[in-house]
Amino acid sequence: MKKLAIIITILAVSGCGTTLRYTHNIEHKKCHPNNNYIYGGVTADLALMCSAVQQENPLKMLFIPVIALDLPLSAVADTVLLPVSIPKQKKIEKECECAGTPI
Repeated sequence: MKKLAIIITILAVSGCGTTLRYTHNIEHKKCHPNNNYIYGGVTADLALMCSAVQQENPLKMLFIPVIALDLPLSAVADTVLLPVSIPKQKKIEKECECAGTPI
């Protein structure tokens, strides 16, 4: 039972950056240059790590090891989701072009 709980926990947090990328409503930032769906989870993880280091916030720095563990899981999840990510990214780029907002 304990092993099952550990496996479920690992699966629940794996690819957390990717999960956040696809579940958070970011429509208001659709044409923002950092709004990437292609490897968006990896991008989000790296941005969080950089933010923690640049701000030198001890509380945020505690999350760096967790984010570092999530990074390869997000890379795998992002790779698996490429067939979804690429068309979604192209659609957003086309919409932003039509709106006159470069991405």
